[in-house]
Amino acid sequence: MFSKIMMHLSLLLISPTLASAEYQLISEKQIQRYDSYAQIDKQESSQWVSLNRVGDADSLSTEFLIQDMRCSDEDTPKRIKASGFYLSMSSISIAHKQPIVVPVTDYLGHWYLAQLDEKATKVKRNLQMKEVGVIRAGATSPQGYFMGGSDTNNRPLLMLYSSDLKRRKILSEKNSTEGEISGIFNRGNEVAAIYNKRSSEYSSAKFSSELRLYSPVGMEVAKVRLDGLDGSGVALEDGSIIVSYWDSGKIYMERFNPDLSPKWKLMLHQIEGIASINGAVLIVGESLAWIGANDNKLLIHRIEKDGSAVSTRIDSNHKLNPPQPLKYSASAYGDEIHIRGRTNRGKGATLGAVTEFCLVEKP
Repeated sequence: MFSKIMMHLSLLLISPTLASAEYQLISEKQIQRYDSYAQIDKQESSQWVSLNRVGDADSLSTEFLIQDMRCSDEDTPKRIKASGFYLSMSSISIAHKQPIVVPVTDYLGHWYLAQLDEKATKVKRNLQMKEVGVIRAGATSPQGYFMGGSDTNNRPLLMLYSSDLKRRKILSEKNSTEGEISGIFNRGNEVAAIYNKRSSEYSSAKFSSELRLYSPVGMEVAKVRLDGLDGSGVALEDGSIIVSYWDSGKIYMERFNPDLSPKWKLMLHQIEGIASINGAVLIVGESLAWIGANDNKLLIHRIEKDGSAVSTRIDSNHKLNPPQPLKYSASAYGDEIHIRGRTNRGKGATLGAVTEFCLVEKP
């Protein structure tokens, strides 16, 4: 049944506590280029897919490097030759019930979906996506692939591709104002998408944002207004939804009941320095987590599912600058959070001095 719920609970006044935690650097290596990466969550496992350009100026080609999200000091990535030359890929996290697809761009700025075979050993299909300006989020349903971002006119764009990539259905409004889709995630067989519509000034006083739920075939079944921009989220087993977003220089987290009525809302932190707006939201054991950058450092909040307590952990020891575009890849293994990324290291980092790293945060 379609529901539109506008009421929100009062903000819970809970001060995050700075907790001592162990950040352990499991692996690091130096690479020459700042090539991009994405996270793939498929069948209870998480993999990290990064783009690697090989060859010289006369014979450049690209390959996908695939490795487990779990940190290991013996990382040996699987190499898959790409079917074209790509400059970058979307730094997103996609939960897959279908063969893996990776959104990539070529040197002309055209977007493609590179679909791997079932065993992720080769590129099976390569489809150019039309009218796409940027891809920021994705998820799958039994019917295919939900992909979202903005179109070439900077309007929110949400698409549903069939499993064989032969059919595309546009789910977003064609006459929308400027904005984008900032987050897509699964709730059972349903798919949630977070819409953002805003002015060119990127002012929190001139925005509208909402979460919309879709059936597996792309029918909108429910929606609820959000109080901030650039949201990301995750669904709990009982159907509740957790969303984080940015508003007026602060990062918030909000929980909605399965019927999308509001349950609680927390302010996590004030944005300072180089900071993530669209952080990763995870279920970690019996708790929740927000992973991103703030004040030029990796920051993790662990939040009780009832919103009763927040503990904050900051990595001040490894001097790893936040990655660009300020998006860490993160997965939970028991009570541990494993974090991957690529970044310059230290204040004196030069072009070519890029560190690929994997950190483990333990409570």
